[in-house]
Amino acid sequence: MKKQDKVLVVEQLKENLSTAQGVIVMEYKGITVRSLHELRKALRNADSSLRVVKNTLLKIACKDTPNESLEELLGGPIAVALTDGDPAAMAKEVVNFAKGEPLLVLRGGILSGKILATEGVKDLATLPSIDEMRAKALSVFNAPAQQFMGLLQAAPRNLLGVLNARADKMNSN
Repeated sequence: MKKQDKVLVVEQLKENLSTAQGVIVMEYKGITVRSLHELRKALRNADSSLRVVKNTLLKIACKDTPNESLEELLGGPIAVALTDGDPAAMAKEVVNFAKGEPLLVLRGGILSGKILATEGVKDLATLPSIDEMRAKALSVFNAPAQQFMGLLQAAPRNLLGVLNARADKMNSN
């Protein structure tokens, strides 16, 4: 690789690492190109990307970024999954893929600048997505209003029931 190409790769990686909400590092030794393509496709569906990079270039790129602690996970042939969106969705895709591909070894990851061990990445994969959490939060906020509206509607309905019962009783007499 020419020096100009290396500089370009480092700049792109630095830009990606600066904005990334989550990063997962994995060792891909022995995995076929087809399998890596399938992983890339799955990650695209989760608004994430996969990069196969040299350790030295990644080490240079992660300096002075929020994901600088990524340096601890480097060594050997690695691939890096990055997302600007939902880190849980990215982790789900990587962990699900790793279950079917024994040669893919999760090294760890970074979430909001904090380093995660392999178990941390697997735990992140079990979390609900951001959209699911938003829906749950909205349902919690809406529940009191729905109960209040039910109470407001119950009073006239109950009054109508009492009046109908009284009218039936008077008509039967």
